Amino acid sequence: MEHVGEIKSVADVIELLGGNAEVARYMGWQPSRVSEIKRRGQMKAQDIRSFVRMAEDKGVISITADLLADLHWQKPDRFA
Repeated sequence: MEHVGEIKSVADVIELLGGNAEVARYMGWQPSRVSEIKRRGQMKAQDIRSFVRMAEDKGVISITADLLADLHWQKPDRFA
């Protein structure tokens, strides 16, 4: 499964991985944590590896550590 060109935000990453509930279930987190990541438009640097691992498990090869690092430093639209 490839999604190049579709990922422009952390929200896109979460949706490609199955949405808030699916990400929370995989990560062992409360859904509110995923909602907060999505709302902020940024994830903690230490969460990047978990998101990459989930993407690999789901076959979403376009979600890489480099992409997530870039999105982490990207200013969310609401702050532009």
